[in-house]
Amino acid sequence: MKITIPPINFGRLIFLHRIEKRLTQDQLSKSICSIPYLSKLENNKISPSEDILNHLLNRLDIEIEKVQSEYKELIHVVEQWYESIIIKDNQLIDSYKKKARNYQKKRLPPDLSNFVQLLEIRDALYVKDIDAASKKILSLQKIRKNMSVQVWNYFTYFKGILYCLKSNYFLAKNLFLEAEQGFISQKANPLPELYYHLAFANSQLHDISMAIYYAENAKHLFTQQLKYNRIIECDLIIGINLTRQERYIEAKEKFNTIITMCKSNKYYYLCAKGLHNLAYLESQKGNNRNAIRFYEESLLFKEVNENSYLNTLLHLSEEHLKLNEKEKAYKIYNKVITYYSTYNLSKEYYYKAKVEKLKFEGEIEELITLLEEEVIPYFEKINNVIYLSKILYITAGMFEKERKYKKSSEYYQKAYRLLSLKKGVI
Repeated sequence: MKITIPPINFGRLIFLHRIEKRLTQDQLSKSICSIPYLSKLENNKISPSEDILNHLLNRLDIEIEKVQSEYKELIHVVEQWYESIIIKDNQLIDSYKKKARNYQKKRLPPDLSNFVQLLEIRDALYVKDIDAASKKILSLQKIRKNMSVQVWNYFTYFKGILYCLKSNYFLAKNLFLEAEQGFISQKANPLPELYYHLAFANSQLHDISMAIYYAENAKHLFTQQLKYNRIIECDLIIGINLTRQERYIEAKEKFNTIITMCKSNKYYYLCAKGLHNLAYLESQKGNNRNAIRFYEESLLFKEVNENSYLNTLLHLSEEHLKLNEKEKAYKIYNKVITYYSTYNLSKEYYYKAKVEKLKFEGEIEELITLLEEEVIPYFEKINNVIYLSKILYITAGMFEKERKYKKSSEYYQKAYRLLSLKKGVI
């Protein structure tokens, strides 16, 4: 993030300090200028003469060199706070966050104050505090008309990250594209992190070519900046989509390189991702035992209170089912449900486990009720086309077995329309 702000708004600066010192316009302007002149100055209707400006600043005890120095320092702090989030350095994040908040207690020009608020949003998104991020976004949204173009572009981008966390990748992608066009119009330098999120959103939507395109762009820029952990994250997205293209040799080589690098550099969370995706690759090739081995190793590098832990568990259960090890899969469903409740994790994984558990137990009526009243509305809301199409077919099939052909036909048609939409996206 490279912050550009207009020159110091002296009228605004004088107004804020006058109010802080509890001076009337008459008290401040006495022997310096007329009250109407000061009023026009404070409302940005005139530019003051240098002589009048200096007298007003002196009366308010404003040292303009000090103000300019503080502005430059705050800009540096905010830029470094953002950079710390990009490289995921928690110690630096906390340090720059404290410095920025100390500055925020002072009277700041709107643009600088907006940038601090932007970074508060980005910080909440970094720690995946969806509620806090949502509240901060709503708060900043109220002053839309006071935002500069640069602030608005970052605001749009960060809103896209929020929708990624909510698993609404269609809306996230549209916001990222809007932000991308905004930065292009502004002739700003390309943002590798924005390209990464565009790659991520496209990958989640199974838009393979665009996922690889943006991941390669992000990787190129991160390589120039020597941000190795971010380079690995881009390679993960590329590897995932190479797997989808059945380019298994290239994908496996990429995952093995990632795993080796991550183990030697102690990037354990990335090592877990590499192992998970290597397991998926082996599964696609029909090597289910290898897949189980890599999924289990991936879990060793994850914490049980993470959504990604539940995701890996569910993939592991699928491998056991393929090997007809139904009891092992059933135990995993119960484990996912328990961890969801214990750690308040994503409902997405709870519903996936609950559906499979009820199918296993043969509780058809309870399953149909759950699907119609909770699961389908939930996945419609977050616009998860991939899983939604799957459960629509499951629901249609169950109604067909119950000889409720009208309901069955209704859900088959919904699934067909969804798959048609999906084909148009990919």
